[in-house]
Amino acid sequence: MEAKVVDAYALIGDVSGLAEKIQSFFMQEVISETHSIVKNIVLEDLQPADIQNIRLTYSDLCTRVPESK
Repeated sequence: MEAKVVDAYALIGDVSGLAEKIQSFFMQEVISETHSIVKNIVLEDLQPADIQNIRLTYSDLCTRVPESK
């Protein structure tokens, strides 16, 4: 599937469009991974059962990051 998308952008000569799609995908992956890491830091002292139902935004998580240990 991915090769077909790349081929389609190449066929229509839209290199900048392809670059934007790649950049957007990469940024979403970075944001997702960062959110996961910050969530693990904030919730590391909770029991697994307590963590399952907690849904915090990235902003909420950042305000709860503890000081360095």
